Amino acid sequence: MQTRAERLKIVQDKIESVKALVKQKYGQDMSDLIVRYDLKGRTAGWAIGQRTIRLNTTAIYGDEAHFKDMVNDTIPHEIAHIVCHRNPSLGRKHDYGWAAVCRALGGTGKRTHDMTTIEFARGRTYIYTTTMGKEYGVSERRHRSIQLGMSCRFRKASWGVITKDCAYVVKLNGRIISTHPAKTQPGVIDTVKSWFTKPAQPAPTYDAASGYWLPNGTKVVDKTVAAQPAPAARPVQTGTGSFADQVRALIRAAKIAGNGQDYVFRQAVNQLGMKSTSARNCVKANWDRA
Repeated sequence: MQTRAERLKIVQDKIESVKALVKQKYGQDMSDLIVRYDLKGRTAGWAIGQRTIRLNTTAIYGDEAHFKDMVNDTIPHEIAHIVCHRNPSLGRKHDYGWAAVCRALGGTGKRTHDMTTIEFARGRTYIYTTTMGKEYGVSERRHRSIQLGMSCRFRKASWGVITKDCAYVVKLNGRIISTHPAKTQPGVIDTVKSWFTKPAQPAPTYDAASGYWLPNGTKVVDKTVAAQPAPAARPVQTGTGSFADQVRALIRAAKIAGNGQDYVFRQAVNQLGMKSTSARNCVKANWDRA
């Protein structure tokens, strides 16, 4: 394991190599960049304005995983912010432009770090295993709330939830001091997992008659119907006089037979010899009068 001086030298060398990449790719001179090693708490790094980045010494001098994350991702992450602060056309905050700059400087381009940043904090922390097997760290205050019955949910359903029945380990200044297995209350974990598990879907059905695959669970129904003879045309007693009188006679007969306006319209055209426009208007005008 490296000494504190060796780790600090590795961090400084990484900063210089990223500054050289910035000069090569974006033409920005980073010789005036100020690096402060005074960040505390749960944040690994922080970019301020156009000249300053702050790094978390607990992450630098902590366990090996946090140190690698600091070197490989945090430093390119924060310097990418400085590049975008100096040239806003490249990107801002954590948008796609900034992510492209971060990746060009050797970072992952992710908004947050893979490591649970709460482990950087001093004092007692609690690393829970969610219902979907993910590890997530919470503070002592959140831990007390969970043990009182509050559940902790995530934006990504694939992460599951944290309940008081989940397993967790207790860390003090980054060292594990106790472990707590999942409680064996039957059905709790399985019930929570079922919230995020899609039920099995039946296979689609092939309809040979139509040649199509029908949606899941659809039953093939034989829709073949024997041909029915066309109803015999009923003789219509048309009135004498104007077209309107004859149309009203057709309407009365149609209403008795249960036919609609379209049926009368066709009779007016075929039997009375009316033009289609005149027949349709005449049927509509006299429908309620007949």
